[in-house]
Amino acid sequence: MSIAQVSELRAGAEPPEGGRGARERVLALVDRIADDELDAVAEALTSVVERRRAGARAFTRAEAEGLAALGVPASALDGPPRISARLGSALAERALERDALGAVEVAGILGVSAARVRQRAAEGSLIARRTRAGWVFPALQFPERREFPGWASVARAFPPGTPLLLVERILTRPSPHLVIDDEELSPFEWLEHGGDPEAVAAVVDAALHRVP
Repeated sequence: MSIAQVSELRAGAEPPEGGRGARERVLALVDRIADDELDAVAEALTSVVERRRAGARAFTRAEAEGLAALGVPASALDGPPRISARLGSALAERALERDALGAVEVAGILGVSAARVRQRAAEGSLIARRTRAGWVFPALQFPERREFPGWASVARAFPPGTPLLLVERILTRPSPHLVIDDEELSPFEWLEHGGDPEAVAAVVDAALHRVP
């Protein structure tokens, strides 16, 4: 997909308020792009950046017009692009959402009824997202297709809507507050070893409050 086509996807979008640099305007626009359009935007911007890195000095007219529609001069893409990291995070978040399981699948993992799974979603003892099709459950909370002991307490520590990338980062990084035999463990490793889930909940709470 070309840059010109990306501009068509965003036709009619009002530009962000003035006073920002070109990169900030792009980031603000990305925040307003629908999830199902992000792949196209990533593909288009990656193509532009690759052309610049390859030493191509001239953009096609369609590319220049597409960049102008996004409020970005071609010169703003010189140097390392911040936008790639932002888009990468957005696409990674979408990947985690796509891996989400339905209530029936989770019921099979937990050995309970789908009704009980939905009840746990409502009470917050499983991380879940409500969609038009019903509850969905990020698969990251079921390592090795199982639920760790005490997971219900940990799940409740995450406020509804917490970005899944943040959830995954907190659960998989070693913590100095979760130590066995002088080794720092991640929350998942701690739970797997039978550690106190309330200790993990405290780690989650502290990590969330450190995030601006």
